[in-house]
Amino acid sequence: MASFTCEECGFDLWLPIIGISDNSQLCVSHLGLYNDGRFPGRSLLVFKNHEEELANMHEDDLTAFMLDVQTAGKAIHEAVGADRMNYAILGNAVAHVHCHIIPRFFDNDPNPKSTPWSRHDKAWQMPVERYEEIIKSIRSRLRR
Repeated sequence: MASFTCEECGFDLWLPIIGISDNSQLCVSHLGLYNDGRFPGRSLLVFKNHEEELANMHEDDLTAFMLDVQTAGKAIHEAVGADRMNYAILGNAVAHVHCHIIPRFFDNDPNPKSTPWSRHDKAWQMPVERYEEIIKSIRSRLRR
């Protein structure tokens, strides 16, 4: 799969997992992985068109995007065996509609009730083999 880049704002998706043109279950989004060993499977779901605010999205696009959030979240949850999933749509740093999908694992999280952004330990990169395994597992769950 080719990486997604918004031609209008330059938003870039790295470590792509799957997109709408990849015979996937996603309807209006592209999914990419963060390489963050604290949260294996942490991903970013990006709306296919440039849109800066959920409030400005056409109702059909908004509904389809939220269904993609649900579909991707289920696939990630199953792929990595998370205890809980967090979803965040912020928009304060990047002006392109996207959703952070973050698996939570209670056994390795010093404070599972905190937000992922409030952790004091720094992100660390997983070995290539591990994130490729996660990508393959998520991708297999999102193929039609």
